[in-house]
Amino acid sequence: MKKWVCLALAVITGVSLIGCSNSPESTSGTVTAGVEGGDKAAAGYEPSGTLTIVVPYAAGGAVDLGSRLLAKYLSEYSSTDVIVSNVAGGGGTVGAADVLKYNADGSYMLALNPSPTYVSTKDKPLTFDILKDYAFCAMMVQDQRLYVGKSDNSNFSTVEEAIEYGKANPKKFNVGCSGSGNTSYLAAEQFLTSTGIEGNIVPFDGAAEAKSALLGGHIDLAVLALSEYAASANELMAIATGGEERFDKMPEVPCMTELGYPMANYVTRGYAMKAGTDEAIIEYWSQRIGEVCTDERFLKEAEELGLPIVYMDYKTAQACAEEEMALYREVFGE
Repeated sequence: MKKWVCLALAVITGVSLIGCSNSPESTSGTVTAGVEGGDKAAAGYEPSGTLTIVVPYAAGGAVDLGSRLLAKYLSEYSSTDVIVSNVAGGGGTVGAADVLKYNADGSYMLALNPSPTYVSTKDKPLTFDILKDYAFCAMMVQDQRLYVGKSDNSNFSTVEEAIEYGKANPKKFNVGCSGSGNTSYLAAEQFLTSTGIEGNIVPFDGAAEAKSALLGGHIDLAVLALSEYAASANELMAIATGGEERFDKMPEVPCMTELGYPMANYVTRGYAMKAGTDEAIIEYWSQRIGEVCTDERFLKEAEELGLPIVYMDYKTAQACAEEEMALYREVFGE
């Protein structure tokens, strides 16, 4: 089972995410598609009332931090109030289902990233399909998974020391992650399987909870994103990144691949609205997000939070999501 999961993760992340990131319409810190062309498709649309961004995870994680920063600037660029609401549970599925209760009028936006979480199976049937029931507005962040321990951890400070400690304490090495059945969980699974550690995966409702458990000494290692790590960098220690190459945001930290454990753990995060929402509304918000992603103030704050900004407009984001979900469904579906 573990070998199958690791193979699946390696195939999916190594193929689909690379394909999305290499798109000519996705560029770190800049906007190329759907913004400079003006508001032709969005002509005549002007938002009214409040836009609510639903974050399907607990507060304090990377998705939450990025969404709150985005909301701050979208309020300025759109001249309307933008707020964030956390609806956690089910690895993201509870919040995703919650948004579908509302009308497709552009009042609600879901923080959404393609994930095995959204593959419906007999064991985990879903009441929605993220490709049929949602329309992507944009992708905004492409992050890399980090394997993180406590900075004052006396048991290990490197991957090799973690392996030695884990093997000396079989079934007692605990790795925390945000949710189950998603890329964070699979990254935790891959760490244990590739290193040969016989340990346990402890899923939480969000990365903030996983980090709290790590700092409290309840788990040995946590799978975090850069922004989740950066907020507590003085108390944490990244022993490796999950990419194929060293993360340019943390060049001093080795990647698992160079240490002899090949993997490619990335996550692309974006925003979507309920399917059936007028394309003018989708494009309006796609363009506003794109404009925010060129704002030097926003980029500076994003960098301070550890958010690698990679903007994709709504058409590119939808294509990226379809590509990723097709691979997830091929491997994890029934």
